[in-house]
Amino acid sequence: MRSPCIVIFGLILSPCGWVLDLTSMMVPHWRTVHNITGEDPGMVLYQGIWHTCSYYGTLSSISCDSDDEDYFDHRIIETAKRMMVVSLIMTAIGLAVATFGVRCWSPRPRWTGVCLGGFVIVCSGLLAIMPVAWYAHVLKDISSPSTEMHLGVCIFLGYLGGIMEVLGGFVLFVAIWLYSHKGLEPDPSTLEETQWRPWRISILKVVSTFNKTGVLESSLEGLWDYELICSCQSFDCLVTSVWKF
Repeated sequence: MRSPCIVIFGLILSPCGWVLDLTSMMVPHWRTVHNITGEDPGMVLYQGIWHTCSYYGTLSSISCDSDDEDYFDHRIIETAKRMMVVSLIMTAIGLAVATFGVRCWSPRPRWTGVCLGGFVIVCSGLLAIMPVAWYAHVLKDISSPSTEMHLGVCIFLGYLGGIMEVLGGFVLFVAIWLYSHKGLEPDPSTLEETQWRPWRISILKVVSTFNKTGVLESSLEGLWDYELICSCQSFDCLVTSVWKF
């Protein structure tokens, strides 16, 4: 059975959101801090939920660590770690369930599996959006060596990834109402494509004769002609005609 376009859209959108959320979680770019007192004016501090990196523009060097206890002790950091990890795991599980439910290799998909996978992906997308939104809300409440702070790129990646997962899971979730009644019988066009074409076996003989002018002429005469039709649906074969002509 051909998968509906809305299902394909959901199966493409959800993994894209998963990749964006993974990037958002791993890259230390949730917050950028500038003009740190006592440091090089060109220094920029990039902070994430796993580690922080200091970039020195004048030296074109960067160093990363996770020793900033004041920053990592804030409750949003530990909560964001757990929620992002759970979100990624749930998305992977939801995609596996939805992919098995679609079953492009069989005539009838399991719409319950598609619906369940979509629901799990929607929940995982919401789990990814919540810590990102919370971090952005308490941005200035988290310990910082400077008052000049800006949202990092990973905040926007987390938002985008979570929204893509919610949309992808939602279209999979609602597909059961749109297409479940159409999946009870295989698509006739699919059956026509998978039908084996008839096999015909002919036994011929060559007949040579001289015409009135003495020129040798040859012709083919059929002795037996067998037509074999096989259906890949039932794997039954039937000889439909045997004749002599």
